[in-house]
Amino acid sequence: MHWLLGVLSLVAIVVSALVLALAIGAALDPTSSYAATTASSLWPTFGPHFTLLALLATLLALSGWRWGPLWLGRVAVFVSTMSLLASSFIVGSIMAAATSSGGSVNPIAGLVLGKIDEPPPDRTVTVAIVDGQSLDAAIYLPARHVLGAPVYVYIHGGGFMIGTPTKTAADLRWVADHGGWW
Repeated sequence: MHWLLGVLSLVAIVVSALVLALAIGAALDPTSSYAATTASSLWPTFGPHFTLLALLATLLALSGWRWGPLWLGRVAVFVSTMSLLASSFIVGSIMAAATSSGGSVNPIAGLVLGKIDEPPPDRTVTVAIVDGQSLDAAIYLPARHVLGAPVYVYIHGGGFMIGTPTKTAADLRWVADHGGWW
């Protein structure tokens, strides 16, 4: 039984180290490396999952510390606590930003992932051609034409490293359909 708790402590260390690495990556400039870009793009979608993993790892580490090898348990508790604090901070920051912008947040509902349909744009226009590569703009028009409706310009922030221009198509379709009059 003693060896099993040691294995659980090792599992807690590995899981916590992964969450902690993602948290550190999210703190870096997203354009500095592919790892930082990936970490930054994963937190808004999977943040509640990472926090839950860190919490489970902390519970495993505490049981390993209590009943398993003492030194391994201490390391597991330290690493898992750091990952839990870091992931809670990141998710809390995302929630605070969303609510301060007038949005609502339910991190429990965020644990349930579903497919987000990518509605096609109403039009795609080539803005420029650079080194043989076309730079396209996806245009989403409002469902009903309202005179004086504002124009919303969304610039995909993938740094030409990750994501697609239509990755946030569902959000863009919603903004276009509401035309700024909600």
